Amino acid sequence: RPSPMQRHARVFSLLDAMDDVDSVGAGIFAEEDEMENLKAAMDEYEFGASAGGKRLAAAILKRMSTHLMLEEKKGIPDGGDVSVDFILPSKFAKGSEWEKQWPEEEQRVEWMNRIGNLALVSSRPRSRTARKTADSSWEQKCVDFKKEPWLLTRQLVELDGWDAAAVQDQQKDIL
Repeated sequence: RPSPMQRHARVFSLLDAMDDVDSVGAGIFAEEDEMENLKAAMDEYEFGASAGGKRLAAAILKRMSTHLMLEEKKGIPDGGDVSVDFILPSKFAKGSEWEKQWPEEEQRVEWMNRIGNLALVSSRPRSRTARKTADSSWEQKCVDFKKEPWLLTRQLVELDGWDAAAVQDQQKDIL
């Protein structure tokens, strides 16, 4: 298995090639299998489980969102700091909306730290109120996400809810 540094370097090589579609696969990866292995590794990688993984996810999501915004000829937000926020919170109250949408703990654990469950957010000082909203309802998260300058994050508000199917769809779209 490649080291984290080698995996990260390959991911960023792929992201660098996004602007030049003709170059993807032409010399970046020696074999088709290597590209498939990278895709599988990214699908299984728990970006939200470590600080380094969160920074990597933020960089990937920022690059992808910027790319989409350029395609749509929209302005790019200033290069301010960004971070990622868990859409499905790691902890929530018994009987909450989250527990109803995610009744199986095994499924929550499986999808919690995946890139499909992470939203790009502008970094700002985390006030007491902001910490409280980290595990707020889907509706409150949508209100917060609507204010974000990042296209990938704003697109989340178009969803009716955040369940396992939504995370899996988001994961496929990102990958």
